[in-house]
Amino acid sequence: MMWMLVSSALAASVQLSPGDDVATRTAALQPGDEVVFSAGTYSLAGPVTWAGLGTASAPIVIRGDGDVVLELQAGWVVVYMTASTFVEIRNLTFRGGAGNSEGYTGLYIDNSSDITIEDVEVGPVSGTALVLSGNNARIHVSRAHLHDTTDGNGVYAGCSDASCWTEDSTFSNLWIHDIGGESNGFELEPGCQGVTLADSVVYRATAWGIVTDSAEYGERNTVEGNAVWETTSGGIYSRGSALIRNNLVFNSAGVGMRLSDGDRGTAQDTVVSFNTIADTTGSAVEIHDWAGYTGMVFANNVIANPTGRALYFNEVGYDDATLLTHNVVTGLVDGLSDTYAGAPDPVWDGGGYHDFVDVEGWDFYPIGGASMVDAADPAAATYVPELDFNGAPRDGEKPDAGAYEWDGGSNPGWALQEGFKDLEAYGASNDDVQGGCCEDKEPGGGEAALIGLAGLGWALRRGRVRSRARALSREPGIR
Repeated sequence: MMWMLVSSALAASVQLSPGDDVATRTAALQPGDEVVFSAGTYSLAGPVTWAGLGTASAPIVIRGDGDVVLELQAGWVVVYMTASTFVEIRNLTFRGGAGNSEGYTGLYIDNSSDITIEDVEVGPVSGTALVLSGNNARIHVSRAHLHDTTDGNGVYAGCSDASCWTEDSTFSNLWIHDIGGESNGFELEPGCQGVTLADSVVYRATAWGIVTDSAEYGERNTVEGNAVWETTSGGIYSRGSALIRNNLVFNSAGVGMRLSDGDRGTAQDTVVSFNTIADTTGSAVEIHDWAGYTGMVFANNVIANPTGRALYFNEVGYDDATLLTHNVVTGLVDGLSDTYAGAPDPVWDGGGYHDFVDVEGWDFYPIGGASMVDAADPAAATYVPELDFNGAPRDGEKPDAGAYEWDGGSNPGWALQEGFKDLEAYGASNDDVQGGCCEDKEPGGGEAALIGLAGLGWALRRGRVRSRARALSREPGIR
């Protein structure tokens, strides 16, 4: 109690203006502190480090008042946040100065927990826009515009050998585009678990739009309600336990969606359902090496690649324990055996581009009488969402396959376009669109007790199966 009284007494408000020494004036952050940047551009001679231990009842708030730009002139990162808890960052832009030729990151979060990042912009930057390194938990990012990286991802979380991770975190309503250097829009490395990417827009990535890797037998990751297009390697690449549904992937120069067990052999309980994948140069969907794993589901998806390969299974892409059902497919199906003894009707004939309102105009909403209408299997095993891509209710008894639930008219929700996904177009909020009928995840609550930073990594590991500490042989396009 005495500690809390002292902390409250020390809380302060810091007001900055362009020309102030940002690094010095934000160096010692205490619970309850509020740092407010007045509008303008702040020229940073070198990286700025933020570190502070806020609490649930007295968070540290760092925010802009108006249009605020933190511009790095030299150094490896604009802002480095380390060993921090309960910090809120809002309404700031992070970018590099025109003369900065170094490889630098926009915002770097390291060994921190309970961090909220909202209404920020990162870009242009030389490297990755947002990095989460070390062991992080409960990182919540929303309405972030991440763009124009020269040689780096939009978001990169974890370590390639699962020696660090991000867990129990949400990324919602991101706008990621123009990702350079054969890099991915959004990437979770092995060991990241319980991470959700929802209602985000990703396009013009020079490798993959979205990559999720092994959850190392922890809580699977979720990819839901996202739109991905104009990617070079492909749209969505899942190599570990994940729930992937209500996504739209189209106009990819590579593969629309690739699903595999990755290099770590941990792909159990991967459910891919109610997605729409269309108009790809490579295969619309590829499934590799799912055989032998439990809880693998590919159901109620719409795949339209009329002049190419729509759905491809490699020689061990599935077995009879895999649930393949009610996928509405137009295009070549390769590798699916006539003797599949799993669920009946793994693939239904689709109507191709005629099923949609206007493919050339990026309107993949079904027309009346389209082959996907009332075509989905309503069984719980297919993870029928309560809501569709727009946030519109699903028909629990006769759901439609694909990302949209047809309501008898034209698309009532957000029109696909460059920019943030408009969650209010249908009248749904961000909280409405995320989740669904089959999530068992309980949100955290209450004020978390502070723990020694030296023990933070071990605390985050509780309940986790230790990963194999070995380097991975990376596949092309995965960085």
